[in-house]
Parts: sequence; structure tokens; C-alpha cells
Amino acid sequence: MTFSDVPASHWAAKSIAYAATRGWVTGYADGTFKPGNNITRAEVAAVTCRLLERSADKEYIHAHLKELPRVFADMNEHHWAYWYVMEAANGHDYTKSSNAEAWLWTYP
Repeated sequence: MTFSDVPASHWAAKSIAYAATRGWVTGYADGTFKPGNNITRAEVAAVTCRLLERSADKEYIHAHLKELPRVFADMNEHHWAYWYVMEAANGHDYTKSSNAEAWLWTYP
């Protein structure tokens, strides 16, 4: 995958392309990567979860939302990165089957 704003001469072009081929980064809908922008909390959470092949247990989160140690007033499940952020921010034990996690317990 290439991004329209990352020329081959860019200092990180090879690393960005490698991360994109692994599915760790996807860029923006307009085909850009915006390498000069600061990375956001949402983007860090998404990249980290993709890199570690982690995924949020949506059913567990829905059932235990009031018990989770970390929730965020500035985002809800309709935000593109909500599940990545919830996965990254709430420590938990889990079992994994295929690409899905079943959360067993969250840490306070």
C-alpha cells in the first residue's frame, strides 16, 4: 500500500509501507497518511492492537461498562477507534480463539 503524501524519498517511507502491508496502519480514507501530523490516542491504540493482534470483547464491555476502570467521556462505540481504545486502556485476562478475545476479568 502506498499513500499519496508519502513519496519514496520520505525518511520513513519504507517503514510506513511495511507497516501498511502488515495491516498495522491504514492511513486515511482519502489515501493519505499525514506523516507530519502528531499521532492521536485513537491511532496509537489502533496500531498497538493491530500489531499485537488484540481485539476488544464487545459483549463483555457492554455488560461491564460501569465496572471498567477506564472509560472515556469524549468517545463512544460509534467512534472509529472506540473498541481499540477500550482494549488498550483496560487491562484484562482473556482467552483467544481465532481473531476474537473473550475477556475473563478486568483489572481495577
